[in-house]
Amino acid sequence: MSPVRWSSRRRSAPREGRPALSIVVPVYAVEDYLERCLVSLRRQGLDDVEIVVVDDGSPDGSLRIAQRHAKKDPRIVIVQQENAGLGAARNAGVAAATGEFLTFVDSDDEVRGPGYALAVTSLRTSGAAFAVLPYTRLHASGRTAQPAWIADLYATPRVAVDITTYPQLLVHATAWSKVYRRSFWDEGGFSFPVGVLYEDQEVTTQTHAAAIEAGGVDVVPVLTYLWRVREQSITREFSAATIEAFLGAVLRSLEVLPVPARRERARQVLSNDVPHYVRAVARGAEDAFAAALGRGVAALLAETEPGELALECPAEMRAAYTWLVAGDVAGARAFLDGEGLVVATHDGGVVDGEPTITVPTRTHPEGEPLVLSQRQTPLDATALRAVVGPDSVDVHVWGYLRHVESPDLSSRAWLVRGEQRLTELTVARSDEKPGDRLRATRACNDEAVWVVTVPVSELDADGAALRLELEVTHAGRTRTAVVENVDAGGSAAAVQPVGETGWTVGGAPFRLERDREPSAVGPVDHVVLDGAALTLRAGPAAAASTNVRPGSVESFEERPSASLLAELPLRLRSDQVVVHVVLTATGSLGVEAREPLPHEQLTVYGTR
Repeated sequence: MSPVRWSSRRRSAPREGRPALSIVVPVYAVEDYLERCLVSLRRQGLDDVEIVVVDDGSPDGSLRIAQRHAKKDPRIVIVQQENAGLGAARNAGVAAATGEFLTFVDSDDEVRGPGYALAVTSLRTSGAAFAVLPYTRLHASGRTAQPAWIADLYATPRVAVDITTYPQLLVHATAWSKVYRRSFWDEGGFSFPVGVLYEDQEVTTQTHAAAIEAGGVDVVPVLTYLWRVREQSITREFSAATIEAFLGAVLRSLEVLPVPARRERARQVLSNDVPHYVRAVARGAEDAFAAALGRGVAALLAETEPGELALECPAEMRAAYTWLVAGDVAGARAFLDGEGLVVATHDGGVVDGEPTITVPTRTHPEGEPLVLSQRQTPLDATALRAVVGPDSVDVHVWGYLRHVESPDLSSRAWLVRGEQRLTELTVARSDEKPGDRLRATRACNDEAVWVVTVPVSELDADGAALRLELEVTHAGRTRTAVVENVDAGGSAAAVQPVGETGWTVGGAPFRLERDREPSAVGPVDHVVLDGAALTLRAGPAAAASTNVRPGSVESFEERPSASLLAELPLRLRSDQVVVHVVLTATGSLGVEAREPLPHEQLTVYGTR
């Protein structure tokens, strides 16, 4: 490897002692992303850091961007070397780093929030070897999406756990979004393999294996890392070489793990990672890629115990594996081209008390009942209607377990505030049939509309907005979720007053909450609609609302003058609306245009 060259301007001013955290950023040809990365690192919640930028011989303007930031921020250290690859660049960054703790950030990604600061605090308290932090995928559109397995891993904070008691830790197999104790890293002699792809697989398992005797791992459930999904990244290339590199790295990484954790890691890869590559076969990846994938799947299956795979690996994927493992690429393509991965195309049922779909496999081309994985049967819950009565609100909720075909359903519901259950509510089955208008994939879904009765007396409490938590037991599986999704065509989507209690129901996400008590807006003489402007003028009378035909909602941050309360542009609509004029608790004037609601519902559903 070529000699490393330090920046001539390591720091503008020396600091006393070592920094709390060194952030190592390997850089190669990322001028389109490095600006956002460095800005996010400079702004994250821990000030006592050094940011070690390793320029791995970038052919573009990446170095200039790093140098510009280094001139502004003395915490940035720049290391230069000829191109040697990601593993070598990370190793060079570690050699230059001086912090008490160590983390890695890829130069096209971003970080946010107080996660690093919280991880350092946790490690200083627990004495653990390293901490792990959740990540989410960042797409080019700006949309973020967190993998289900990462959400599961970080559902609960944990302190000083390890893979013998919590093997789920292995599911987070990237170098980044972890904070290592530097002494642990050095004593373990860890380094990244040079000149190979997927170099973080082996290092991840090595550090987890070593942490068993070195204080364990802290799980800090604060979203910190945004992993940018790039079309040209190696994880999205589908060649025989890349799949062999990935699966080879995974299989080598298993060698350092104790047997139970080894089985768990093989199952994780088959459930979470391999389906990504199977879909590439469906999109036309070359036969050599499919054949190499099949060999890797066979090796991973040999590491698992019979029946374990069904816990998380989708049933239709397990069917696809039967062709790939046998080396039958043509059969695999026929299965995939025939919409084999579309769960709704397969008949559902219940076998031995477990929900199944009947899927063609290589040994049973006519179809074999395979148990749906746990992740394939989440609770889908949609608020349809909120029917307001004098003493209660009846909330009609459509709730069932996804993909399950069974009439065996039951439900319970609670009022919740934050994470706390307050009151169990009465639930009855409705005869509404939403499937004619809202999409359902199983016939039994039409049997899953529940009427949840919320007494108005239960709403008379201070605090945050109340929510509905629904629990559905379907074919022996029980799932619970707070009702978030709202049918836009139903009255659950529209705010409605509940009697005279000062509460309202509706909106997206669905909620029940206390109305903000508006102050008097002062004397309003009249509301004038003149062309495209709505004018509120002061006068002796007090009229807070009137019927007009506008269509927008506007607010003013400052209190208007006494003579002219408000004048704002409006988008006119043909339907009648009611304009409400309020002065909010912060002193700003608000004008809200609401559609008048039918008393009970906005959408008429069919009945069974």
